[in-house]
Amino acid sequence: MRRFGLRLAIAFAALSLPTLDHAAAEPGHDQISVVIPAVQKRSTSLTDADAALISYILAQSMKRHFLRSEGSNRSAIILVPAPVQDDRPATLEKLARINGAQIALSMKAFHQLKGALIDIIMVIPEPYRDFRTDPLEVLDLKFEGANLKLDVPSRYMSFPTVFLNKETIELYKADTYRKLCPLDRCDSDRPPKGVGHCKVLGADVSFATPTRYYEMGRTEGIVRLGDTCYRQQFPGTGPVSQPVIDFVTGVERFFAGDRPAAKERLDAVISSGLSKTSNLIIQAYLYLVRISIQTNDLDDAKRYVKLALAVNSKDPSVLETYRFLQFWLLARAVQSRSPESVMLIQSIESDFEEQPKMFRRPYEALLTQLKAKAQEGR
Repeated sequence: MRRFGLRLAIAFAALSLPTLDHAAAEPGHDQISVVIPAVQKRSTSLTDADAALISYILAQSMKRHFLRSEGSNRSAIILVPAPVQDDRPATLEKLARINGAQIALSMKAFHQLKGALIDIIMVIPEPYRDFRTDPLEVLDLKFEGANLKLDVPSRYMSFPTVFLNKETIELYKADTYRKLCPLDRCDSDRPPKGVGHCKVLGADVSFATPTRYYEMGRTEGIVRLGDTCYRQQFPGTGPVSQPVIDFVTGVERFFAGDRPAAKERLDAVISSGLSKTSNLIIQAYLYLVRISIQTNDLDDAKRYVKLALAVNSKDPSVLETYRFLQFWLLARAVQSRSPESVMLIQSIESDFEEQPKMFRRPYEALLTQLKAKAQEGR
């Protein structure tokens, strides 16, 4: 059977128009959680303590970017002390639901002479009642009673291997970056004072013990554990700065509504040196299209979708994103009575001529409404 093709002569109008309410909710006070079970050991030389430490190091690499910007949602990483039995999507989705999380990671560690290789799988569960009031990850274009939704590009991803070097592991085995030193207050309006003895994560306190960061800086943060706040030090960079970690962090920031941080992490994936044909690069482009739509950045939205199409013009997620962008641009043009709406309608209809009717069906109601409104405005 012939795969669905796409004409690459993309007719994007150069529009500068009023903002269209595409129903992307505003971030508020929900919590976005990433659940990480204990690393599955794939080498006999790795101990349980090593596995717990690896989970913590990778989680810490993501948490560093969880500094809450104005208007964004809260974020948390839930470390589960036991590994999952398998990394099938259904298993990880169940784990996410049990913990009220929006993202689940499964990790397998292989001991190497110079560190550890880590395989990571990410699952985003299908929508469920996760106590959020305003989910931000699904874009919803509404017009005259018709609508078109754009979900996340992929709910299951297997990533390139992450390398965690021996020096980083040894750095964390020393207790400098695992110390929690108690403070007399939980904010820094006035310099907090140290009180009492420090605790050590992984020794006095389990890595899986729930903690919440109140403030985070470049090299230290204030974390709450129970009724007490503590100071914790971080290394100046990292501890792991690799495309996979940047991608997962960028997706979490997207869910949290922290669009500047999400864009920063996803741009880091693109500029990381990975092959431009990598699925990770394509996925980063597709998330960046969504962020650009949410921020009404037309130029970036068009640029990122063109880059994705150049890598793989037959990828279903790329096509879905491209078509949503076409309709979003058309809705803006129609709303402002721009003559560019004619060119956009022609481009969409020309593309649809090559597609089976079943494939066109989800778009027909919205296209009918937009065409009728465009004709009224002429």
